[in-house]
Amino acid sequence: MAQNPDEFNRVDGYRTGLALSGDETMYFMASHGWTIARCEGVPQILSDHTCVDGFLVARIWHTPMRLVAHKRQPFKTPVMASLAILGSHRIETKQGETLLNAGDLIVSRSSDLIALETNEPTARLILGTAENRLSYYGDSESLYGRAMHPPEGVLGVLRAAITASLNAPTDPSSPAYGPWRRGLEHLLAASISATRDVPRGLPQGSHLDPGSLLGRAVRVILDRAHDPDFSAGSLTRVLAVSTSNVHRVFREVGLTPAGYLRGARLSLALMNLNGYGGRKVDFAQVAGVSGYRNVRTLLRALSGSEEGRSYLTDQDSRLQMESRIQGTGEAERLAEAQ
Repeated sequence: MAQNPDEFNRVDGYRTGLALSGDETMYFMASHGWTIARCEGVPQILSDHTCVDGFLVARIWHTPMRLVAHKRQPFKTPVMASLAILGSHRIETKQGETLLNAGDLIVSRSSDLIALETNEPTARLILGTAENRLSYYGDSESLYGRAMHPPEGVLGVLRAAITASLNAPTDPSSPAYGPWRRGLEHLLAASISATRDVPRGLPQGSHLDPGSLLGRAVRVILDRAHDPDFSAGSLTRVLAVSTSNVHRVFREVGLTPAGYLRGARLSLALMNLNGYGGRKVDFAQVAGVSGYRNVRTLLRALSGSEEGRSYLTDQDSRLQMESRIQGTGEAERLAEAQ
């Protein structure tokens, strides 16, 4: 006997091992914002998901069908990332139509989704979150509604993390929940960044050829930014090219190697700081893994940027910082730097 549609409207929480068929599949899809417009045979679905405070982690397998987004039941998360793991998915958004094959990733605003169609049994992993919780290289408007194929190393880690999270979900009341959520969001951001044509810090409209001198230089900087011993001077030695040539290619896009390195380290520091969630921040540890020799240089970099200052004033972070460095003379030096 089919269950009442209201049984599936409670999306929040953790549900595992759902195996639905017929009307129950239609009710389930409707509760998640989709109407089944066409299906081959009896519609069937297998699903596991956890959804808490607008953060969704899910895996879903279903028989061939065409799904159309409807407005009666709003999506629970503003941004949806889908990673195909079996079969081909044809996804239609306001940006156009995209074919997603196994290993491809697509990120869409929930409000932009129009339809999803499959002609064979398919499976995908899904992460849903708020747009402002994703930090990646490149402008956002060129991100949505297109297929991306992250490198297998990054993709494998993301796939394993989502699967492990569904097999053993983290209790939302646990102190580990915040870092766990941020960790998954950072992995998604890393997967996006690994496929972007324009790394963060380059002007919008730039087209970066990975094999060009600028492309190779940017990749070296992003790979080595965490090392405090790495410098703009080190870059020319790694690339085995002259300093003038390196400066020339950066100058053509309005940057300098040192400036781009500073931006990469700042982005890395902010990513690591955000990973603490509501816990007390260990600034010394963040400095050590973000390419800064000590807390003082990290704080100076943060206080010199709009993003950094915003972080320091959020959730009493500034009070935590001053408490930690009290007695070292760092607070006075920071005040002078500001």
